[in-house]
Amino acid sequence: MQNGREEDEKMTVLGEQARAIGRYFDGRADTYEEKMSRPYFRLLREITWQHIRRFLPRQRGARVLDAGGATGYWSMRLARAGYRVVLVDVSEEMLAVAQAKINEAGLGGEIEVVLGDVTDLRDFSEGSFDATLALEEPLSFCGDPEMAVAEMALVTKRDSIIAATVLNRFRSREHEKYLKKGDVEGLERYLRSGTTDGREISRKSFSAEEVEALFISNGLEVASAIGKPLFAEAAGGRLEDKAVFSKILEMELGHNANRSLWGTAETLEFVAIKA
Repeated sequence: MQNGREEDEKMTVLGEQARAIGRYFDGRADTYEEKMSRPYFRLLREITWQHIRRFLPRQRGARVLDAGGATGYWSMRLARAGYRVVLVDVSEEMLAVAQAKINEAGLGGEIEVVLGDVTDLRDFSEGSFDATLALEEPLSFCGDPEMAVAEMALVTKRDSIIAATVLNRFRSREHEKYLKKGDVEGLERYLRSGTTDGREISRKSFSAEEVEALFISNGLEVASAIGKPLFAEAAGGRLEDKAVFSKILEMELGHNANRSLWGTAETLEFVAIKA
C-alpha cells in the first residue's frame, strides 16, 4: 500500500475468501435490520456508542472509515454527528440496504458506500482517515483479522483511533456447548484457536490479550476496553420496558471495564490510538 493512491478508484474486485463471506451475509441482509432492531441489540449499540464517543474526533467533517459496516447503522449515526463516512463491506446485499436507508435519510452527501474487504484496503491512502471503526465483529468474520488490523492501522492517521468489537473466546456460555457434549478435543481446539467449526464460514473468537497483542504489533496503544453485555440476561426478556432497559444500560456502563466480569460478555470492545 502506497501513499498518494488514487482515491477515486474504489474497491469492486474481491478475493475468493471475501466473496464467500459476502455471499454468506448476502443471505442474511433481508432479516438483519429486523434482528438488530430488537432491544438486546439496541442495548449493545448504545453501550458501544457510550464507549467510543469520547474518543471520536472533535472536528466536524472528520473522515471516518466504517469497516464491515453492513447495513449502515454506524455510518448513519456518525454522519448525523457531523462526520464524513466511508462505509466498506463485502456484502452487496447489505450495502444495497444501506444505500437505500442513506438515500431515504438524505445522507448521501455525507456517506460513501464502497464494496470492499477490510483485509484489503489498498484503494485508500495511508493516513487518510481520522478514525476507523470495525464494530459488530467484522474482525471475527473477515477470515484474516491480522491483515485487517494491519490494513486499518495503515489507513488511519497518527494520533487517531481504531475501535473494534470481537467475539469473546472465554465467554462461559461458549464453553458450556462443549462441556455438555463431553467434547474434550473440541473444547481444547476452541480454547487454543478461538475458531468455531461447522459453519458456512469460520468465525474467530479472541482473548483480550490476543487483541491487545495484535494492536500493539501494529503500532496501536489500547486506550480503553470493555466487555458487553454483562447483565442483559437479568432483564428476563423485559428489555422492551424503558425503565428496565435504562437500568441495565446504567449497570453495563458502570461495570463493563471490569475484566473480572468478562466471562459473561458475548463480545469484547477495544479503542486504540495509533502512535
